Amino acid sequence: VATDFDDLPEGMIPMCYPADYIGDAYIPNWALWYIMEMDKYAKIYGVDDAVLGAKDTVLGILEFFTRYENELGLLENLESCKEFDNIETILTSWGYVENPQNASNEDTIIQIIKEQLS
Repeated sequence: VATDFDDLPEGMIPMCYPADYIGDAYIPNWALWYIMEMDKYAKIYGVDDAVLGAKDTVLGILEFFTRYENELGLLENLESCKEFDNIETILTSWGYVENPQNASNEDTIIQIIKEQLS
């Protein structure tokens, strides 16, 4: 699986991951779908080498998004191709966050996901 993408920001994966990709365009929310697909895979097949091998990639993606997180825990001013306005809508629909309006500033979306990974 390709792991080095010199033309992309650190932590971001290409929009066709795990394939090789040449270019500097990326879709930020595609990386979030990758995390959710890996979670789904782990729930179906268990924590195997594929899941363990994805851990650093997933943590890199989460770290990438922290630079765009505002004081409410929402993402803003994302670069490249943007296909969503509110990450909480996606995460709530997948059951990762039950009631994002009640989350405190300490319980940001990225922290919630990181807790799920540990």
